Amino acid sequence: MKKRFTTLLNNNRLVHAYLFEGDGNELAMWLTKQVFCKIISDEPCGECSSCRRINVHNHPDVHVIEPDGQAIKIDQIRLLQKEAAYKGVEGSKQVFIIKQADRMNPQASNALLKFLEEPFQDTLSILIADKRDSILPTILSRVQTIRIDVSNSLEREARSKGYTSHKSLPILSTVMTSIEEFEKHQEVVDEWTALIRATFELSQTQATLSVQTAWLERFSDKSTQLISIRLVQSYVKSLWLAKRDQKNPWGLASRPNYTWNELLLMQQLVDELGRGFYSNQHYLLGLEKFFLSKPVA
Repeated sequence: MKKRFTTLLNNNRLVHAYLFEGDGNELAMWLTKQVFCKIISDEPCGECSSCRRINVHNHPDVHVIEPDGQAIKIDQIRLLQKEAAYKGVEGSKQVFIIKQADRMNPQASNALLKFLEEPFQDTLSILIADKRDSILPTILSRVQTIRIDVSNSLEREARSKGYTSHKSLPILSTVMTSIEEFEKHQEVVDEWTALIRATFELSQTQATLSVQTAWLERFSDKSTQLISIRLVQSYVKSLWLAKRDQKNPWGLASRPNYTWNELLLMQQLVDELGRGFYSNQHYLLGLEKFFLSKPVA
């Protein structure tokens, strides 16, 4: 699939909108990095400024929309339309990723339909949905649907290589982009996820103490610190899924004791944490602020 997209991109033959049906988040991020990567290759380099900013959700020409509470609302699509009307900040291209596109309310769906009917030049829209059944047929007629195997490719590749005892594989598949990255850290990844899970269950004071000691010991360089930030983002996303009684990679119980407003605050805090890390905010200060500010279940 990735080879196919690389060929289309190199030949300037990408269509203006795709629907990734299934587990499309990894492919969407990969394609976005491939669009903006400063190194022309069959794979995004992961190291240039564009790739690194996309990794921490801080690229000015990459716009991600997710449900606001229980649904994607019309104001979110209107903001997308407004952004698309302008040229990209760092070039002509812009990418719009709409996660859980099957959760658009009717007004948002109609607004998106108009956007897809009259696409702006140099924009790429990627819709991601578990199932296409809940998406308007008129929207489906204006996107190219790509069906993706629901079993994560990294997890599948790791298990095929004999890594069958790692309990954290479903989690790591949401934050790592290659089997090489997993193999580099495979001896400690279960320890990492156990630490993050435990820290979320501590009081604010205890969590801050854990960050100052255990986290600093285990995440001691930039590359592992970035993985830890992604794991925190993954955990927060799983809280959203659990709140909706949906399966999540962390295996969190349904209906966690957070209100929707508390989850929204936590999402804002974790987004700020990612942006701060890329902006060279001190690693410990960013995490301390997150765990001191996040709601306690």
